[in-house]
Amino acid sequence: MTDAQKDIVAIPKIIHQTTATVTLPDWCQPLHRRIVRLHPDWDHRVYDDDASRDLFRRELPHLLPFYENYAFNIQRADVFRIAAVYVSGGFYLDLDIDCYKPLDSLCEYPCVLAEERTLDGKEAADLGHENMLRVANYMFGSEPGYPFWLDVMEEMRRRAQRPIVSQNDILESTGPGLLTDVYHRMKDRYPGLVLLKNDRLTCTRCGVISCHFGDFASHLHVGSWRGFFPAASTPHESRTAS
Repeated sequence: MTDAQKDIVAIPKIIHQTTATVTLPDWCQPLHRRIVRLHPDWDHRVYDDDASRDLFRRELPHLLPFYENYAFNIQRADVFRIAAVYVSGGFYLDLDIDCYKPLDSLCEYPCVLAEERTLDGKEAADLGHENMLRVANYMFGSEPGYPFWLDVMEEMRRRAQRPIVSQNDILESTGPGLLTDVYHRMKDRYPGLVLLKNDRLTCTRCGVISCHFGDFASHLHVGSWRGFFPAASTPHESRTAS
C-alpha cells in the first residue's frame, strides 16, 4: 500500500445526532461535550425535527412522504439516522452514547457497524431471528452513498405498514431488529462492511456483555420512547434520538 493510499479516508469526520428541539436536553450535554472534546476537528451536526425533515426535502424528496407517514417519532428518528449517514457519510450517535476514545481510526473503512449482543437461542427464536448476533443501531458510520443503506431503507419501506402494538414492533419495523435482518442477509455483498465485536464489556443496565460500540463507546439506555409501548419480549434494547 502506498503512502497516498494510507491517507485515504473513506468515512468523513462528521458526527450526526438528533433531538426534538434546537437545544440539547440537559442530561446529555456532558456526553455531547465529551464527544466534541474527543473529536475537536470533526463536524458536529445536531438536527432538530425541522432539520431532519429538511434533509429529506433537499436530498431524498421521494422518501419524504414515507418518512412523514410513520405514526411515531421514534420511527422517524430511526429512518433519519440511516438517511443522514447515507447522504453525508460520517457517524451517527444516539444522545445517550458515552464515547471513550476518538473514532478517527475507524475512518479508513467504508462502513462500520457494531454487535449489540449475541442472543441465546430462545431469545433469537422469540424475536424471529435466524441469527443470534444482534446488530446495534444506536451508533454506526459509513462513507457517503454506501449502498448497504439503500437496502436498509428499502426494508424499512417494506415494513412500514407493520401494526405497532408493542416495543418489539418498533424494534423490528425501523430499529435494530430490522438492521440485524438486513445485515445478515446482505453482508456478503459488502466486503468493506466492518462489524465491531464486543467479547468482554458488560452493559450496566442489561447485566450481560452487550450495548457497546466495540471498545469505542457504550449505550446508556437513557431514551424514554419505550414508556409509550407495552413491554416487548426482546431482552432489552434500543436507543433514543429525541
